[in-house]
Amino acid sequence: LSYVYPLDRFSHSKYGDANDTDTTIGEAISNVESISSTDLEKSRLAICNGVREIGRRLLLPLSESNQQQNENDEASLLVSSLISSVQSMLMENNTSSPNQLDSAISSLAKLYMLHVKINSLTWFRNANLPQKEHIQFSLGQVVKHKLYGFRGVVAAWDAKPRMDVSNWDGLQGVENPNEKPFYHIYPDVNDCIEAFGGPRSFRYVCQDNLELSSSNENPLELKLDVDPEEWKWDGEKGNYIASAEMKFMYAEDLGEDETTLIATVRNLRKILTECLLEIRDGDNPDLFTMDDLFCQLQFGANNVEDAVVIQDLIKELWKESSNVDLRSRIDNG
Repeated sequence: LSYVYPLDRFSHSKYGDANDTDTTIGEAISNVESISSTDLEKSRLAICNGVREIGRRLLLPLSESNQQQNENDEASLLVSSLISSVQSMLMENNTSSPNQLDSAISSLAKLYMLHVKINSLTWFRNANLPQKEHIQFSLGQVVKHKLYGFRGVVAAWDAKPRMDVSNWDGLQGVENPNEKPFYHIYPDVNDCIEAFGGPRSFRYVCQDNLELSSSNENPLELKLDVDPEEWKWDGEKGNYIASAEMKFMYAEDLGEDETTLIATVRNLRKILTECLLEIRDGDNPDLFTMDDLFCQLQFGANNVEDAVVIQDLIKELWKESSNVDLRSRIDNG
């Protein structure tokens, strides 16, 4: 089976038309073998070098930001995490690797994941910041349900519920529950057994039905395996400490270097946008091209997972825009 992109110059002009009936099977096989040994290698080198160049561009503002920040500050933790992501992306690009094609696709995967991460950081913060004044509880705080009595840790929140909750049990006494903030709660197992007769992994609770839990000497027993790097227990304060990444997305305090961090993330977003637009438009010889991606998609992807990585990056390239508002509308459908 062959999938042909509607506007794919690569499929039609460079390597011939798949519907060309004058091409024999032998000629087709010969063409594929030729492509595999020449253009595939060129595209691999272009991708590895291009991702390395993008990494170098991103590492400069991150290094500058890291030098300006207090190493114990919350903001510095997120910068260090981003630096690790970029360095991992650079280390992948060993052009002498024995698994050269795997190296190219793995590089694309790391570029894609970093792009998604930066987009998520900026999108969530921009969306949540205007709603923060209506939010009573912070990430990691241990709260207690006023009606059912179970305790739980705040893992996330929505300014308004994501579905109609007007007929939910426990909300009959809440005025306009569809207009109230709702919290994603990881509940204590033993409390849930007492309240519901069995453990629960997740609860979605209206702000009006929550209050701070007064005494929390020990961490809760949670049905979900909580990542200790993302949710660290603070015995002195009796709550969990959310990761710097989560705090950034939910517009929580990140310390004295918060302003610098916000500027750095925005700068990374700007650099990535410029790089993706240059790739899409073919304007920069230091980066790879759309043809290189299509070559890897058609001849270099050895499995579905590899193909999905390349396809998802191609989608991001076509969605990218220097107009931030337009890109936001595209992301929101």
